[in-house]
Amino acid sequence: MLADMQRLLSNQDWQGFENPKGKYKQRGAGDYTLCGKCNNDTGHWYGPQYVKWAYEGMRHLQTIGHAGASLRLPYNIQPLPVLKQIMAMFASACGPSFFSSAPEIRRWVLNPDLPGLSDRFKIYCYFISPKSRSTRQAGITGLVQVGVGSSTFAEIAFPPFGYILCLDSLPNDRGLADISFFRKFRRREFQVIYLNIPIREVNSFFPGDFRTMDEIKKQYLASAEGALKSIPSEVSACLTPAPPTAPTRQRTGTAPPRTPPAAGRRPPA
Repeated sequence: MLADMQRLLSNQDWQGFENPKGKYKQRGAGDYTLCGKCNNDTGHWYGPQYVKWAYEGMRHLQTIGHAGASLRLPYNIQPLPVLKQIMAMFASACGPSFFSSAPEIRRWVLNPDLPGLSDRFKIYCYFISPKSRSTRQAGITGLVQVGVGSSTFAEIAFPPFGYILCLDSLPNDRGLADISFFRKFRRREFQVIYLNIPIREVNSFFPGDFRTMDEIKKQYLASAEGALKSIPSEVSACLTPAPPTAPTRQRTGTAPPRTPPAAGRRPPA
């Protein structure tokens, strides 16, 4: 155990976190979560408008994505179809029980001309930083943070945007852009909307985690060091290998010690 801790603190195990490896699979998120009709209908009604929104976002991010922590830029979009496509994505991420437990969302998503939605449901948006090393998708999650409070949310993070769907709560990151107002527009209504969308890094699979790689590494090593210090000193002493003992050297010019004579015999003259 101690040897594992020491190897961790010496950064020998960190390479796997900085350069994760895996296999590419050409099948999206890898599961079938919507029925064929719902998938085809929502894709037909909202897909083209969402693609345009994502394309504009990617273009903005690639142009000045490294310039600062947030971007306030124009988007020439149809806001209502974009928001409904995002909600359909959350229906897929959260599973069939999501629509069953919230029939008003089912009715709203499956009626392309129906505006408005209850204020219980809020959708927040952020840009995924080019420095990110991961994507993620999480169903309904509960999170409690000291000094921040509790939050009930789901998350989808695939470039260029990440989204947080909050249920009767605020997001754990108060700096995200609230795009819930997209619901007030009509289906075919175009708008030029200026949005101040923050940039966040996605480097882990934990929902709502926007730590940088340096922050993750620092906390990771600090936790390991704390665990090492918590080991009782007597156990640590037993597990710690003793330093090698230096060999005894004979001084030059000194005669080797003589073997004492056996009892009853006289030493030679």
